[in-house]
Amino acid sequence: MVMITCGVIYVVGAICAIPISISMYRTMTAESEMYAQPSFYVDSALKALAYEVAFVVIGSLVAYAGWSIRNRKNYWICVIGSVVGCLPLPLVILSFFPSAWAIWSLTRPAIRQQFSTST
Repeated sequence: MVMITCGVIYVVGAICAIPISISMYRTMTAESEMYAQPSFYVDSALKALAYEVAFVVIGSLVAYAGWSIRNRKNYWICVIGSVVGCLPLPLVILSFFPSAWAIWSLTRPAIRQQFSTST
């Protein structure tokens, strides 16, 4: 349940920040057209937008892995989502301990057997 919550936090945070990046991009593009020079901030706005899209993908993967662990389905998705939750990315540190615990749990033979029998 904690992994699902962490994934949802990432997705909601990233989706809430996307309009800010878009407005920053529009403002900086208008200013750079006015002065006929490229702006450093346009690149920053595009990078921020790319990071937010990446956080939506990461958050969705972590949340889906948490849901799959709870329902004992998709063993390898659970492992991959747990590993992604352990990556040292900004804001992903929230899910480090639940993801590490999930990896430890998923390596136990009894738990792995539950995944194979639940399908």
